[in-house]
Amino acid sequence: MSLNIRKLFNIKGMMSLSLLCIVAFVAIASVGFARQDPVDPGLSVPSVVPGGRASNGHEEVQLAIGRLVNGFGGWYLDGKTLVVNLQNPQDVTYFRDVIVDLGKTDSTGLSSVLEYVTEIQAVPSQFLFSDLVAWKDAISQHFFANPQLVSVDADERGNKVTLGVSDAKAIPALEELAKTLGVAEDALNIIVETEPTVRMQTKLNQAWTPPAAGVQIRPKVGGGYCTMGMGILSYYLGWQQGYLTAAHCINDITLTHGVTGEGFYQPGPGRPYGGVFLNTPWSSTDPSCGGYSLCTTADVMVLTGIMPNVARHVKNTLPGSIVVTGQDSVEASIFPSVGLTNLRRVGATSGTSTGDVLATCENRVSTGPLGPLMNLCVDRIGGSVSPGDSGGLTTWPNALGKHQFMGIVLAGAPGGYIIATWNQIMITVGYFSTLPE
Repeated sequence: MSLNIRKLFNIKGMMSLSLLCIVAFVAIASVGFARQDPVDPGLSVPSVVPGGRASNGHEEVQLAIGRLVNGFGGWYLDGKTLVVNLQNPQDVTYFRDVIVDLGKTDSTGLSSVLEYVTEIQAVPSQFLFSDLVAWKDAISQHFFANPQLVSVDADERGNKVTLGVSDAKAIPALEELAKTLGVAEDALNIIVETEPTVRMQTKLNQAWTPPAAGVQIRPKVGGGYCTMGMGILSYYLGWQQGYLTAAHCINDITLTHGVTGEGFYQPGPGRPYGGVFLNTPWSSTDPSCGGYSLCTTADVMVLTGIMPNVARHVKNTLPGSIVVTGQDSVEASIFPSVGLTNLRRVGATSGTSTGDVLATCENRVSTGPLGPLMNLCVDRIGGSVSPGDSGGLTTWPNALGKHQFMGIVLAGAPGGYIIATWNQIMITVGYFSTLPE
């Protein structure tokens, strides 16, 4: 069953997110959203929702919808069609009314999605999305005991719990584990991932101008070359400017995660960019860490001492080119949705690539110099990526041609790469906003 969104929604214009929005969630009593208050920047204190889970952005929005719409199994995008899994597809009109009402609150990120899509299509659903998330959380607690398990996702497109394994030999044991945990047999989908999830560092030496998000940076001591991420205003800097990049860019065998004060430079003499101000240790105790000692809500850090034009990021006209042809401004975030197309990533090594959202809020293990790291609730994006692109910016051009922040590049993964999203970054390093023009 399909609904024409323009006729039924009566949306007259885009409800854009505020450039100075400092939260990805606010308390909405009717749907039970949670809000994170400012905390000591040295601590990893996640926002918490009922059940003890960390507040996981887009996934929490879908759970909120499920509390209001009976039989809701998740939704995703197919072009400009919003496809919703419903146990009774005739409930699509009520689903429409619910998301329009929620879309009036910018913190849900639905307003931009509703402006983007042109119709809603309901398809039969076998499983509730809330059950998929509960099964995902239960399996995630057994990651370390099953080292060949590398990812777990509540898959809204397939209406299943999808597990990624590095070796097919692990499948029987995981099937038995899922059965023990009460996962419905038909809800389980196990795939063999031939590409490892590797944090991307390199020893390339290339100077970039002008200094803006997307240029290459390097730490003064230790680590590999990475990419400058997004310019922000940070609560813990007294709303002064800084910028985001991947935290593992300074982590090698000579350093430990969580180090601060480390200086960063653009390759070449006399090109300082400042130092690390916020860098939360990889010591999350979320149950979904699954026994891994290195676990983080977002592999990101905040650097200070930036140049004044990092509100913009570099662009080039040829995919794969590293020739800078200009800069684009970046606005505040929306939550990525599975099926959203034409996301753009800019990296210092490989230049520009485009791709679609392949998965949201996966729990995924990556490898690097310090050993396995559990990355909680990362989104996986399609497209090419190369060593040295870590820390770079992924954006989405919305209906008005503005570039909205989607996430910070963390590692290469099957079919593309993974990003830390706005909500997960804020859980890790506190309140921030995009830099105004």
